[in-house]
Amino acid sequence: MGASLKQVVGVVIALAVIAALVAIVNPLRRGGVEPVESKEVTLPQLTNSVNEFTVDILRVMNRGEGNFVISPVNLYVALLLLYEGTGSETAKQVAEALHLPPGSTACRAYEGLVSKLPVGSGGDAKLFIANGVWLRKDFPFREEYVSRVEECFNATVKQFSSVNGLSDEINSWVARRTNGMIRKLVGELTQDTEAVLVSALYFKGLWVKEFEYMGKLTFHAPSGDVEADFMKVTQELRVVKNGDYVAVEIPYRNTSIAMLIIMPENLKDFVENLTYPQLNSIIQAVMRAEPKEVEVIMPKFYVESKYNMVSTLKTLGIKDVFGSNADFSKMAHVGKGVLRVSQVIHAAAINVTEKGTEASAATAVTIVLTAVPSNPRETIRTDRPFLYFLIDTSTGTILFAGETYNPTT
Repeated sequence: MGASLKQVVGVVIALAVIAALVAIVNPLRRGGVEPVESKEVTLPQLTNSVNEFTVDILRVMNRGEGNFVISPVNLYVALLLLYEGTGSETAKQVAEALHLPPGSTACRAYEGLVSKLPVGSGGDAKLFIANGVWLRKDFPFREEYVSRVEECFNATVKQFSSVNGLSDEINSWVARRTNGMIRKLVGELTQDTEAVLVSALYFKGLWVKEFEYMGKLTFHAPSGDVEADFMKVTQELRVVKNGDYVAVEIPYRNTSIAMLIIMPENLKDFVENLTYPQLNSIIQAVMRAEPKEVEVIMPKFYVESKYNMVSTLKTLGIKDVFGSNADFSKMAHVGKGVLRVSQVIHAAAINVTEKGTEASAATAVTIVLTAVPSNPRETIRTDRPFLYFLIDTSTGTILFAGETYNPTT
């Protein structure tokens, strides 16, 4: 199957548009088996699982070669839509990669997560989540699967008789639910496409306190020093420092979502050895820290990434879904090898500036400083490669994760 994903991103301080696509094709048809009941996981279990999955993805993708951004929770949800339709060894592999107990389901926990997240538009902040499932009309999909994705994941479920025009329909659906940020999610679909599962997540927020543009300062990139656009803010923030890293939380206005920046001595080595308990310890330490007045100096940066996640997911142990042993017996009345996943496309973009829009930030580029004035207060200066997360502080769920090695590229 051929599939492509493209997004255009506007800017309001931090704005991200993410989409994950799972396309399922059918080389032949056979008889099916009945699904079995699954055990429900709790919301705290789901949050921990998403964050563990985040660390796994970061470690696999950490090549120290450049900037990237992902939305682990968005990719996770797309895989949950897939997982709900799998059985036997296929389900076991997906569950293990998603850090779910064997035979479990995250149906109710996902509902709980969405109810806790600041979904909607509060003026200064917006968070939207949308799931969609397209199923071929004449294929024996299970009513139980359709009911579960509708009920648990609030998915829009539609049928199609032909792939002709289907990509346009999907792209139009995505564009409406991402405020026009993703206009062309999929390319032309092949005739053997039986199902397309889509998850999209959109976030836009303003800082609690706006940054000031500083001008061009030096950023110590791995390939050599570069001159980048920097900005600064002075306010009460939660900060944690030790010999390995500096971590600072920067909140957004009228939302429970905040940005967490972690700047280690060596980013590649830090992520390579990162474990979930270590990351969780850092997050908890920051959450417990007493806010204090600090000056944060950091670069403006824009990152967009697009990946076919198949090889990454295979590295994490999800293998059968892509081959002849794929078991989608809980999705349709079929046996092994009838359906398989052809692609898992994930794309994300984030733009971090000091102003409300890209245009006003450009307008602010009028004074160039060559040095930072001395200041008696503590200063957090992010001028070397760093790791960042957008975290919902009410649940501890990581929504976005990325690495910046060079803010000028």
